[in-house]
Amino acid sequence: MTENKMSENKFVTNGKTKLVQGSILTPEGSSLRFVFVPCSESGVGEDALHGLLSRKWKQAKAELKGWYSHHVNFKLGNIKDTAVQSDTWLVHCLVADKTGKVNDKALASCVKKVADLAKFERASVHVSTLVTEDMPQLLPLLQTEMIEKGITVLFYEEPVSQ
Repeated sequence: MTENKMSENKFVTNGKTKLVQGSILTPEGSSLRFVFVPCSESGVGEDALHGLLSRKWKQAKAELKGWYSHHVNFKLGNIKDTAVQSDTWLVHCLVADKTGKVNDKALASCVKKVADLAKFERASVHVSTLVTEDMPQLLPLLQTEMIEKGITVLFYEEPVSQ
């Protein structure tokens, strides 16, 4: 009897990736867009990305504060999405403890959940380089959980304001 070996699925195409020289406040693309927003258990968005997002979308900080105050599913590794435009959602990812230290297990869980949601909604994921500079362990996770599974990931190089 011959042994059946599982082969890789050759029909899954890799997702596209692109580095955009522009702000994440104007995400590219025509389909639904998810903006990856890491958060901590402190419930306060005081990092550079939250400051940037709250300039355009006031509900960015308000939703995080509401999620923290109600404590419904507010555990490391969970996500919460917020529609800020008809085709743009912020996806808050609880990846850091109260001191701001990133929990690798929670980060992996969040990336997997965002990937599943993006696949279900047929959305692209948008990540600021402000995030990837703070969390270098995020890039390999995005590669394995999203890009290799057919999800488009765009990175945004924020313009330097002087």
